[in-house]
Amino acid sequence: MKDRQITETDRELAARICSDDAGAFEKLVAKYQPLLVKQASICSQRESDRDELMHEGRLALYRAAVTYRAETAVPFPAYAATCVRNAMISWMRKQTPNYVVSLDALRENADWDVASYDGYQNDPAGKLMQVEEEQQLKKKWAQLLSSYEYQVFTLYFGGLSTSAIAGKIGKDEKSVNNALSRAMRKLRALYQSKA
Repeated sequence: MKDRQITETDRELAARICSDDAGAFEKLVAKYQPLLVKQASICSQRESDRDELMHEGRLALYRAAVTYRAETAVPFPAYAATCVRNAMISWMRKQTPNYVVSLDALRENADWDVASYDGYQNDPAGKLMQVEEEQQLKKKWAQLLSSYEYQVFTLYFGGLSTSAIAGKIGKDEKSVNNALSRAMRKLRALYQSKA
């Protein structure tokens, strides 16, 4: 079991990075290296692209550490993973006209366990906090989204692919993709306005 006394959490590292501690950023990059590699390989198979994507990912990780607000209900690992993924996809879109990445491909290939990177896996209090944070998030989502968008988003958030969601609720996949896109757009706007 990890000794939480000597293991810095991502929040602590982010706070140190805000204080211009270069060593803290090196630790954060080392800790998130599996995420950076995984996301780069999802976005492109070309070695030259992956090098640039890794660079973009490190920049996004730094921006995530500097802009992260601990008082939000979003855990740092989830915030950082989203920032890294979005930065890499944006870079690919600038480089490749008509670049498309499937949401299902991202989900299927993103086996990176966010919770394990912030000490939740061996800490019952951390697990309880994570459950409470998820409940708070779902309450906010229910207030912001239509009932259909909420249903689709929570099923997607729970790990189902868009085709599985379509089969489960009896809608066509295009309708599910549209609802998911609307939900993500609304949630992105909500969290960007709080940043």
